[in-house]
Parts: sequence; C-alpha cells; structure tokens
Amino acid sequence: MGNDRPVSFAAADVVELRRYTVHPGGFEKLTRLFDDHLIAGQHDAGMLIGTVYEDLADPDRFVWWRAFTDMPDRQRALEAFYGGPVWAAHRTEANSAMIDSDDVRLLRHTDPPRTRAVASAAATATMIIEDAGRSFVEEWHDGVLPGLLEQLLEVPVSTWRTEPSVNTFPRLPVRAGTVFVWTAGFDSHAQLDAAVDRLSADPDWTSRLRTHAGHVELMRLRPVTSGD
Repeated sequence: MGNDRPVSFAAADVVELRRYTVHPGGFEKLTRLFDDHLIAGQHDAGMLIGTVYEDLADPDRFVWWRAFTDMPDRQRALEAFYGGPVWAAHRTEANSAMIDSDDVRLLRHTDPPRTRAVASAAATATMIIEDAGRSFVEEWHDGVLPGLLEQLLEVPVSTWRTEPSVNTFPRLPVRAGTVFVWTAGFDSHAQLDAAVDRLSADPDWTSRLRTHAGHVELMRLRPVTSGD
C-alpha cells in the first residue's frame, strides 16, 4: 500500500486540511503520538503526511495536512490505517487528547495547479475563504487573485479548492460547503506579520473579500513537525 503514496503534495489529487480542538496539554500529547507512531503508520497505509502546526492565536488548536493520490486511494488508505494495528494501539490515547476532530476540509488543486512546498518555512499563513461569489471564483481560477497574493505577500502561494466528490469514508466526516484555501511559507514570524499587514491594507484584496466572499479566516501557524 505504501507504494501508492503520492510523492509530494503537488502530485496528490486530494488533500485534507484538518484542524483539531484539543484539551489543555493535548497538543504535546498528540504531537508526540504523531512523531512516534501516527505519521509512520499513515505513510505505511498510503498517505502523505504534511507539516503539523501550532496556531499562534489558539494554543489548543492542532492543524495538519495529509494527501492522497486520488479519491479511491484515499478510501483504501483510510480503511487500511483506521482498520489496522497502529490506530488500534494508539486511538484511545489520541482521542483522549482531542475535544473535536471534525473540522476537516477535503480539497483538490485549483486549475491550473498552484502548489509550492512550504515544509522548510519557519512560519506559515493559511487562509480559508468560504462562500465566494462568481467574480471571486473566476479571478481565482484565472490566476488574478493568486498573482495578487504573491505580489502582496512577496512569497509563492499554494492554492486549493473544495473537492466535490462524496466523502467515501464517512467514519471521518468532512465539512460541507465550498471553500478556497491559500497557504504561504515565510522565513520568520516577522516576515509573516509584515506580509499579512500589507495584505490587510491593500484595497484591491480587501474589497474583493468584502464584496465577493463570505466568511474568511486567516491562521498564523508555527510548524512543530516537518512535512512535504
């Protein structure tokens, strides 16, 4: 099964952005479990595990990514892992660290794909944009908005959109609704903060969000494990 794992997030057709709410102290417990057991176990089942992040605005939020070759491989990999010995051995401890694990976005590449590696970044910004209108969607797919983001942030961005397929592993729910997601890596938190300040002050970007998008959430993240 491990040979079916995508070699990179750029090569994966399907990714998950997973955000858990953990009990106080649960972040360290869950990170240790990932490092010692869960990353390797998921790799062996056919998944690619990305970076695990701490949300600087919420110490009880555990943020991570994982990737799959395609939807059929996602189902096979999830069945293999959650029905296998690694999860059976560690699920009680993992679940005891978490209050909620259902804040999950099932995503695919934008078209054309725009995926940049951010594994070596010291800080990462990730924005989730819900309920975008037609004008926003068109400018996203035309590359206008990703280009504007890169101009303002002064770093490459990766862009994603909702995977429209039915969730074929309902044991793990994913959130309904359509979203666009961008993520970008920075060499320092100071660089990230300066970039976000430029973005927030730009009238073109802010007017598009205000006029053509619904709920918007920006996360400032610190990596705690390495990934793709």
